[in-house]
Amino acid sequence: MTAVELDYVCDVCGRLVADNEGSLYVRDVDLQARRVDAGEWQCIHGGGPVSLAELFSHPAVAVWMIGHDRCRPPESEGYHIAVEQVRTWRDLLRWTAHLMPKTWLPDTNWGSVIGAAAEGRDRRIVAVDVRGEVA
Repeated sequence: MTAVELDYVCDVCGRLVADNEGSLYVRDVDLQARRVDAGEWQCIHGGGPVSLAELFSHPAVAVWMIGHDRCRPPESEGYHIAVEQVRTWRDLLRWTAHLMPKTWLPDTNWGSVIGAAAEGRDRRIVAVDVRGEVA
């Protein structure tokens, strides 16, 4: 059995998410809103140089969430990765490779999520040493 290297904290209740009890997920509704908003922004600002203020008005990306199945809101249909499938850094890297060809991935904050996890800045993704102690 592979040693657990990563634990995940639920965005709603703040408790650890055990295997078979939750996932990392991005909601379809957020992806759709991002695409509509980005399309509208592109129609207004695209085709030429934009100011810094205009650049900052670019629509926010869809946010990856972490949650227990029981804590997720009803409108959380979307793409889910069960926590038991990403318990090691290698698993997280494997899933990143799997996600990279998805056309919608750039419309999400996945890069920020894994970057913050790697640097220990995402309190929702907790590194655990191989003895099972919080690193």
